[in-house]
Amino acid sequence: MNRGDLSFGLLGPLAVRSATHGQLHIRSPKHRILLAALLLAPGQAVPVANLAEAVWGTRPPANARRALQLHVLRVRALFMEAGLAPVIARDAGGYRIDIDANAVDAWSITRLVDEADAAARRTDPQNELAALSRALDLWRGEPLCDVPSDLLHGRYVPVLDEQHLRIVERYHDVGLQLGRFDETAESALRHLARYPLAEPLWHQLITALHSSGRRADALQAYHQARQQLAADLGVGPGRALQRLYASVLSGHSATADLAGPPDVPRQLPNAIAGFVGRSPELRQLEALIDRSDRQPAVAALTGMGGIGKTALAAHFARRAADAFPDGQLWIDLRGYDARPALTPTQALTILLRSLGEQSSQMPTDLDGLTERYRSVMADRRALIVLDNARDAGQACALLPGGSPSLLLITSRHMLSDVVVRARGQALRLEPLDRQEARALLTARLGADRVDGEPEAVNGIVDVCGGLPLALAIVAAHGVACPTAPLADLPGQLQAADADLDRFSSTDVRADVRTVLSWSYQALGPQAAQLFRRLGLHPSPAIREAAAAGLVEAGPAGVRPLLDELVAEHLIAEPQPGSFVMNRLVHAYAVELARAFDSARRRVLARYGLLDRLARHGRASLAPDDGRRWSVWE
Repeated sequence: MNRGDLSFGLLGPLAVRSATHGQLHIRSPKHRILLAALLLAPGQAVPVANLAEAVWGTRPPANARRALQLHVLRVRALFMEAGLAPVIARDAGGYRIDIDANAVDAWSITRLVDEADAAARRTDPQNELAALSRALDLWRGEPLCDVPSDLLHGRYVPVLDEQHLRIVERYHDVGLQLGRFDETAESALRHLARYPLAEPLWHQLITALHSSGRRADALQAYHQARQQLAADLGVGPGRALQRLYASVLSGHSATADLAGPPDVPRQLPNAIAGFVGRSPELRQLEALIDRSDRQPAVAALTGMGGIGKTALAAHFARRAADAFPDGQLWIDLRGYDARPALTPTQALTILLRSLGEQSSQMPTDLDGLTERYRSVMADRRALIVLDNARDAGQACALLPGGSPSLLLITSRHMLSDVVVRARGQALRLEPLDRQEARALLTARLGADRVDGEPEAVNGIVDVCGGLPLALAIVAAHGVACPTAPLADLPGQLQAADADLDRFSSTDVRADVRTVLSWSYQALGPQAAQLFRRLGLHPSPAIREAAAAGLVEAGPAGVRPLLDELVAEHLIAEPQPGSFVMNRLVHAYAVELARAFDSARRRVLARYGLLDRLARHGRASLAPDDGRRWSVWE
């Protein structure tokens, strides 16, 4: 059986082809997911946990390892029955597919782009265009379109789509350079059906139409672009497209150099209404403004979901905007979001576009994009906000080099690597104190209403645990019922110990349960289990010795899991060995324990906790809580 005659397609429906045996049809959706997950990392071991998550999402079967093994055996059998080499092999902790990367269309793209780069360096546009054309021919539709895996789609499809769009734009640029106007117009029109909001494609279509003598069609294309952008994004065409339109109207050549100074980006969100507190953090951030005039300054705002990191970043950025005349850039990295997180390549592409760079002229690899970004930023004094960074790896590539700029990053994760590398500052946000929480409610509800019911306000503050998001949601309930006494709210909110419905919102980004779920989903399987088991504890406070009784990891293995929860800001360690959760975070853990762990598992976990209590005394149960509970809950 020969592996060499096999080729695989991911850029469209999953395809398995043999030069001698034809195409192999993979009919089972789970088999297609398994094969695609391995093909996305050819020759590399993919851990069982990663494959299981790709196949079953967040609800794997009880014995996922055995179930996965059966799927692997069935896929291998399909290959052997078709006379093909069984290319899937076991590896340490997982499986790998033993093929050359060039046998997979999604990977052979890189080789073809390298060929195009080599032709460009030789000033050989004919062969550059030919290599790009062969690369585009590999796309047969939407990548992974018949592979039903949210994980694979979220992680890989945006990257493949971005790569496709940039090759398309480059192909058109070379075609215009060679005077192939009709071919370029036809290709641009075809690809606009897939990327209707890509302004560079509209620019290339209008240029090709006008250059081929179709002035009326070029003007009509501009109006179509304007309508599309207004309908979908609520914005008009950018400056480059407007200049091209003026050129077509005046009868000038569309391929003339019409570049002017790029617009200064002003991307900050609207001012935060009713912003309160955070005076120490604001003073620390303001001290960085002067420092950034001499060297790049970096600050990382970290803390749990809903603690107000984005609000503080937006409030400070608006106050400091005038100190950064070369622009203020804001990008949501989507590290904690229902949408796929941006890769460093995607983020750099967005930043460079905002700084006036044309997509078709950008490098295609991460190193090249990083060099271009730092070159563009070298003499600029700008404020850059990276909101919702998932981890240090996502943020490190976006450091602005030696630019006299200020980079502000928000994250739920401790970004120690970024702070150390950039010699920056880390500011961990804590819940609002009682006075600050009261000030937030006053800003939203009015001083008369808050001052008129001080006890009710104290009850609301206690239930919300100083979490700005929760306070804002409660205040919204109060605003919606302006005549209802605030005294009714604390009693209603007491149910939050076991129910977060009172803190729900139609906006998923302002829903406490949803915001916390994004942190939970970022945990590894064992840390996620420990987080749920902490919901079995009668209070939000627990000692390390007691936590060890809740999970199979035991005393030796529980500390790394606790550290992972601390790193994600789901728990805090105010004293060595003593941990505490925000009240609403504990309520969320209670919900998860009841939803995902069987009654039997909950009972066994509580027996483990009782065993630790019997061995180490009551002091190991909780630092400050004497609440009683039943193991049979």
